Amino acid sequence: MAFFCKENIFMKTESNIYNNPRENNRAFVNNIKTGVIWNSLLGFGRQGLNFLATIILARLLTPEDYGLLGMMAILVSVSEVLMEAGLGAALIKKQDVKEIDYSTLSTYNVVIAIILYALIFFTSPFVSEFYATSSLKLYIRLYAVVILIDSLSIVPKVQLMKDLKFKQLSIINIASGICGLIGAIILALMNTGIFSLIFQYIISSIVLTLSLVIFTKYKPVFSFSLNSFKEMIGFGLNTTGANILKSSTENIFVNAVAKISPLSTAGFFNQSYKLQNVLSSICNTVIDGALFPVLSKESNGSIVRHSTSLNYYSMSLLSFIVFLLIINIEIVILIFLGEKWTGTIPFLKVFLLVGLIQTYTSLNRNLLKSLGITLDILIFETIASICCLSLMLIWGHNVNYLLILLLLYVVLRFSMSIFALHRKNIITIIESIKITLKATMPSLFPFIICTLLTEVYYIKSIVIINLLYIFLFIVISRLVGFNILAFIRRYPNDCK
Repeated sequence: MAFFCKENIFMKTESNIYNNPRENNRAFVNNIKTGVIWNSLLGFGRQGLNFLATIILARLLTPEDYGLLGMMAILVSVSEVLMEAGLGAALIKKQDVKEIDYSTLSTYNVVIAIILYALIFFTSPFVSEFYATSSLKLYIRLYAVVILIDSLSIVPKVQLMKDLKFKQLSIINIASGICGLIGAIILALMNTGIFSLIFQYIISSIVLTLSLVIFTKYKPVFSFSLNSFKEMIGFGLNTTGANILKSSTENIFVNAVAKISPLSTAGFFNQSYKLQNVLSSICNTVIDGALFPVLSKESNGSIVRHSTSLNYYSMSLLSFIVFLLIINIEIVILIFLGEKWTGTIPFLKVFLLVGLIQTYTSLNRNLLKSLGITLDILIFETIASICCLSLMLIWGHNVNYLLILLLLYVVLRFSMSIFALHRKNIITIIESIKITLKATMPSLFPFIICTLLTEVYYIKSIVIINLLYIFLFIVISRLVGFNILAFIRRYPNDCK
């Protein structure tokens, strides 16, 4: 769609972006196609494995096991963000990377991983006491081993992403996921309970790290350059702070539910979060694994033109999938997880909507990051987290209030990302709203109509509801000009 590729609508850019526009654009489109295809396969493969693991393990384990896992998630997720510190993204963005840059990153990763593991090891008794679960201390110490293993995988992963070797990275990730799944199933059949979930991550991390090291012939060199570190941290510090705030705030919701609710409710909540993450992780894999490395090699004007067009179509397709899933969520849970997991249904409906808005925000964040504008990302993440956590202190005593707060949090993040684009004269607030509404309305209107027919007029035929939703989506999409097939055919010509 040519509208989203016009420079003067979104920002003032240089008049001559390419020395050879046709040839450069062709290379860009090929890189995008390759990156999106392989990262989509990676996302679907990895999350498909996670979903398969959820289906199998949910029948072998209990909601309480998943509740315990949710208690530990915040420690490991925040630690992994701190370990990488956005330095990998800085090297992907950097044009001229030297060997000392990679060795500096290696040294930082390993040292920070050791420090973080030591902190988790010695603080685990306090966490166990906080949740009044004595066995949690052992689980945390074992689960945190993943941090040490992953510290050796970051540099070879960055090398593959920087060289746009998406195929190799995808195959390695999927293979490691398969190994982790097999190990988890075997352990679950041996009635090991929570240990099967923990070792799923440990086995997958070991296979992933070994495969990356062997394929890239990576040999860790533990030398350190202060100048190199300063250069990388200048880019990575802001994104690291933003990721820590986002990860911590999201995981606080899971831990808050675990604190104020029975362990089974925490299990339903955490399982819903994990299921929603299947779709969100696929989207983030494509955004961070394909769009960011490719866009980072472009000029600023090209980044904005391509990104806004890709964002529009990404929003349109994702909203269609999410609202369709919400309509069918009850039958999906019953078929794949079984009747004992029906407690996840109300949580999962909210989480799917949360994930949709979060992905919208990720697309805006990716545009800012590709342009090297990272401070604004940190600013809006800080404001959103402070507002959310402040309200949580007031309303955090009830699960339903926490769900409302979670929705408010993601809406605030998305609104702040739009404002950040406007403040930097990239895309105006009005244009951002137009893009979002145009992308979302073809799915939202049919969803509202189908929900009313189901809840008010008691039409219970899931086949009729699905056919009506798809029919209305097609009609409204054509009215607003959304045609994904035409976009794929015309995209190389539209953005010349």
